[in-house]
Amino acid sequence: MRGGQQALTRFQAVLVMEMSPYVYQEQNHSLSELVQLLKKLGYNLVDADRGTSVPLDAALLQELIPDGASVMLLRVFPHHQRT
Repeated sequence: MRGGQQALTRFQAVLVMEMSPYVYQEQNHSLSELVQLLKKLGYNLVDADRGTSVPLDAALLQELIPDGASVMLLRVFPHHQRT
């Protein structure tokens, strides 16, 4: 995602993401890095299945996503866009 920052900023694209903290760790990244980047770009999180808001906080997300097991599907929207 870091490589696409300019495009995300310019186009304010809607993203569909699958969050897997253990995958980030395997790639020497962290959920915290991703959360900080999304915050910097002005995004918020919405659970794709429930349509409910999800906290943009790495510690809270870590609690919501089972450790090393399944992943949570999320839709990510810029703050100014509405669902």
